[in-house]
Amino acid sequence: MSTPTSLDLPDGVRRTTIHTGRGPFAALEATPASGVCEREAALLVPGYTGSKEDFLAILDLLADGSRQVVAIDMRGQFETRGADDPDAYSASALGADIAAIIHATGARHLVGHSYGGLIARPYSPARTSPAPATSAPDPVAASGLLP
Repeated sequence: MSTPTSLDLPDGVRRTTIHTGRGPFAALEATPASGVCEREAALLVPGYTGSKEDFLAILDLLADGSRQVVAIDMRGQFETRGADDPDAYSASALGADIAAIIHATGARHLVGHSYGGLIARPYSPARTSPAPATSAPDPVAASGLLP
């Protein structure tokens, strides 16, 4: 991802923490300006060296499509605490984190950037429902999320 031009949060975006059985995860949450979510929620997962801030440029755009959008820091990224055990960073452990976050947020759409897409793909809600999932090198290109 490119460097954000600003780390200021867009209107309608707030910092939050997603609490799961696998621990807390720092997040940015965007909701529609109307306050009414007419579409299913989306979860945005950054790449290996990224963070939730990588999605600042699109959070409000996706929320304008009448959906709640949550971008997270994976374990050990920016504001989410890391683990001392190296096994906590295995693909299966990180995937279990994503599954727990999906469960906690109720997200039905999943966008993963780079390694985030690789980790998240097997845990996509689309594997158990008709909701689409996307792993994209450019999250803006994720089909089906923009109105």
